Amino acid sequence: MRWWGSASPSWASSSSGSDTTTLRSAPWRFFRRHAREHGLGELALGERLRRARRRSDSRQPLRAALETFDRLGARIWADRARTELAASGETARSRDPYASEQLTPQELQVALVVAQGATNKEAAAALFLSPKTIETHLGRVYRKLDVRSRTELARLLASQGALAELAV
Repeated sequence: MRWWGSASPSWASSSSGSDTTTLRSAPWRFFRRHAREHGLGELALGERLRRARRRSDSRQPLRAALETFDRLGARIWADRARTELAASGETARSRDPYASEQLTPQELQVALVVAQGATNKEAAAALFLSPKTIETHLGRVYRKLDVRSRTELARLLASQGALAELAV
């Protein structure tokens, strides 16, 4: 087989086991490189739009870049995209592995009491708060954890072991 250069690439000329491994990992390397380049392009576009005082237009490419870099584990580039997003007026939270780390202490207390089956009035009495305060905290908890019901909240907290720790 003849290649453009004077010699063929090493992976094309041999059939040893290490070369097979190289061939199998080639698509992943291509994907990572392509995804990184796409993320860098989105980041550059977002930076350019923000510097042109088009802050709201810059947020979508910056969000896309942040998501790409988070998925790839490129922490430095993700931090840069997060900084640009903050400069555009939007905040992007770091992705925490556990829901309980995303909540304030008061929101976590409310979430735990409600996840055990308490109504807003019962939770308010147990925590010495008003039912309206419980409702406000619960709304924030739903938004932060991306859940839509008390049942989903209870399942999420149970899967993370938060309810088991409370029972002990």
